[in-house]
Amino acid sequence: GAAFISLTTSMSAWLELALLRRAVRRSLGSVPHTGRSLAQLILAAIVAASLALFVKGVLTNTLGPTANSEFGAAFVAAPNLSPRVTGLVVLTVFGTTYMSLCGWFQIPLALGLWRRLGTLLKRAKSRM
Repeated sequence: GAAFISLTTSMSAWLELALLRRAVRRSLGSVPHTGRSLAQLILAAIVAASLALFVKGVLTNTLGPTANSEFGAAFVAAPNLSPRVTGLVVLTVFGTTYMSLCGWFQIPLALGLWRRLGTLLKRAKSRM
């Protein structure tokens, strides 16, 4: 009973993982999964999240905390600012930091995205 449920759940999870990997490879191409590149991605995510959390804390200290309670408000209260503006600022800091670190670590997908962004900016600049 219980052993069979555990076994089938485990098998279906491995099948889902294999199908997701195949779908990602089709969409994005080869995705590195070496221990070193995974460690670099995790480090980039931790640094980016820390910096984004720091920026949220600076906004809260500068503008004061909001009266609304949100998840994690005891840790870092939301600034007295529109949630959309706060989200835009914090997520921009996170995304820029993460992509910059991934580019610095020479992660192939990040390098491709930076090249694509450069191409789009050159096109936009030439149209002006």
